Amino acid sequence: MSRYVYMGSFPPPHGGVTVKNALLFDGLSSYLPLEKIDLAKVKQRKLHAVISFVRELLRPSGVVIIGAAGPWRKRITKILSLVNRKKMNRSLLFVMGGAKLEDESYAVALSGYRAVYVETDSMKRDYESKGLDNVSVFPNCRRRPDTPTIPVNRSSRLSCVYFSLISEEKGALLTLDVASLLPDVDFHMYGNIDHAIESVFLRRCNELDNVTYHGVFDSEKDDAIAELSKYDVHLFPSKCPNEGVPGVLVETKMAAIPTIAFDRCFNAEIVQNGKTGYVIGDVSAESIVEALEMLDSNRERLFEMKQASLESAEQFYLDSYLPSIIELMQ
Repeated sequence: MSRYVYMGSFPPPHGGVTVKNALLFDGLSSYLPLEKIDLAKVKQRKLHAVISFVRELLRPSGVVIIGAAGPWRKRITKILSLVNRKKMNRSLLFVMGGAKLEDESYAVALSGYRAVYVETDSMKRDYESKGLDNVSVFPNCRRRPDTPTIPVNRSSRLSCVYFSLISEEKGALLTLDVASLLPDVDFHMYGNIDHAIESVFLRRCNELDNVTYHGVFDSEKDDAIAELSKYDVHLFPSKCPNEGVPGVLVETKMAAIPTIAFDRCFNAEIVQNGKTGYVIGDVSAESIVEALEMLDSNRERLFEMKQASLESAEQFYLDSYLPSIIELMQ
């Protein structure tokens, strides 16, 4: 029997990459006798983890599944390419996040993997344009909910949800600008507050009767999808230049609510403009207000978007991808 080892950083903390690693490791473990090497412990120079890491990269037998971001991804790839090419030919790399491929020597090294998985179609095209023919798409997946969401056509006040870090860059204060322009729409905000804007954010929340700050949502204890499904529209006004593929855009699909986002990074690949939400080129509060007013005045259109969002979630369920990954390794 082949030896299968997963290398990646695992929670805590519960960041995007660590959550994806935990999800993929658990999913693959239901098919394979899978061992784990936690790269966070390797980085901390925990002796047992470092020894296991080096030994596995040098071991001629077995298969390595790598779920790493940034420098770790390049480091492991270059080591395998130089000292253990045969093992690399059997192994898989999962590119965590939305990084483009710019280093030509790194592209050559990546060709040694059995398969390289990226999160979007445009990333796949980018990698293939660099000469790689071993690239497939594995999106920012989630487990299929035990209880399917049912889209709700509400007639009450329109309710919006913000479910991200409360920061200037993520668009928290801009969301408050929108709320001040739409007093007949409710806004519900979740997330850790960036210390740089904490005082102004809390003051403005208290001044706006249509804004509720719910604090930090504990996704380990509670169901994020069930919570998100309580609302009508998801706002994602992030201005981050390197956003990657945010998990909340996937979770809101499963919660059957459309998203309004700015046209940054990979948002337009996740949110289908006019179908599962709106992707806006103009980075302003007024552009979001316009989109919300359209949905508020046309609840039938809003309900169609909710249905379309839920249907589009199908391509983000983990169980849709595991069988083909397992088949490739075997």
